[in-house]
Amino acid sequence: MTVGSDTMTIDSGRGIVNFHSGRMLLKVTVKSTTETMHLILYGKINGHISAPLSVGASFTVDFLKPQSKLAGKYILEFPGTTVTRNS
Repeated sequence: MTVGSDTMTIDSGRGIVNFHSGRMLLKVTVKSTTETMHLILYGKINGHISAPLSVGASFTVDFLKPQSKLAGKYILEFPGTTVTRNS
């Protein structure tokens, strides 16, 4: 992943989907050559999704700013991002 002039590798992460409010929170650990940082993405799900979400299911999310950020260095926004459940 590249943000600005920083290139990072995604190391691990977890996501939470609130089906009632249609919100999603992702917390991801990323590593650069010099440091480990935390990426937080907070978004609003487009449309409606139902629980349980089966493996392989996908939906779109608008990750919003200023809640979405990388290590406090970057405020991020990713509208219309496709998310797919892998496991």
